[in-house]
Order: sequence, then C-alpha cells, then structure tokens
Amino acid sequence: MATTTSRRIAAIVGTSAFALALAGCTDSAPEAEPVSESPSSTPVSTPAPTAGADQAAALDAYLVALQGQVPALIDSFDGAYSDIRVWAEAPGTLGYDYVFAEQLDAAAAEQAFVTLSATLATACETVALPELQNAGITVDAHVAYTFYNADGSEIASHTC
Repeated sequence: MATTTSRRIAAIVGTSAFALALAGCTDSAPEAEPVSESPSSTPVSTPAPTAGADQAAALDAYLVALQGQVPALIDSFDGAYSDIRVWAEAPGTLGYDYVFAEQLDAAAAEQAFVTLSATLATACETVALPELQNAGITVDAHVAYTFYNADGSEIASHTC
C-alpha cells in the first residue's frame, strides 16, 4: 500500500510538469506596445480593462487546444489518473481537475500537496499565466488546479 500511495503522490508532484506542458500550446507572443509618457504632471486615470468577445473567443480556443492534449497526458502518467479535465470560466479562468485512478491516503496526499503548492505557484506565475496572456486572455486571468480522490472527494486545490 505504501508503494502505491508513494507512486500516486509522485504523480501529484509530476503535475507541475503537466502544467508546464499544457501551458506551452501557443506559438506566438503579442507584440509589445510602445510606452509613452503623459505630457501633464497630473496622473492620468485609465479605466480597468474589461473582458470582451475577443477574450471569450481566445479562452474558448485555448481550452479546445488543451482538451486535445488530455488523452496523451493521461497516458503519460501511466495509470495514476483516471481522468484529467480541463475547463474554462469567463472571463479568464482556466482550470485543471485531476482524478486519481485509485484512492489515496488522505493525510499523505495532503502533505504532498503542501509540498506541491509552491511548485504550482511558481509554474503559474512563470509559465501558465504568461501563456494565457500570450493567448489573448489578459483580463482577470487565473489558473485553478483541483485534485480529486478516486471516490470523487476533493483532496486539494490551488488557484493563482
């Protein structure tokens, strides 16, 4: 039992590699906008951007591209996950749900997730969120990771 639990916990740690692999599905980066200074000394207030139809279309397209990669990803984890679901929620949230193939020891899984949280946060900030921006998802962009035991109970989640 300990070996099986260790293997499954290792799959959680491997999830950071999964996030990096999925995040790399876009080819181009947007061109940088030139920066100009305001001619007056009074600060200029600009309204916060809002997500529009372009972002919704970009989020949908990004989701479709990721969903096409899921079967190969499940296979790459050698049976650790029974399902990996990728979803999106307007205006800019991309989510990954991982369902383990076999029931995990709750305490061991919780401890593994504590270790993984820092890795997920780093992957979010350095790879996943910049990739969302490159894909045109620039307003209220977030990535949510949720891990489920085989019985469907939630083990842990992380949103960045």
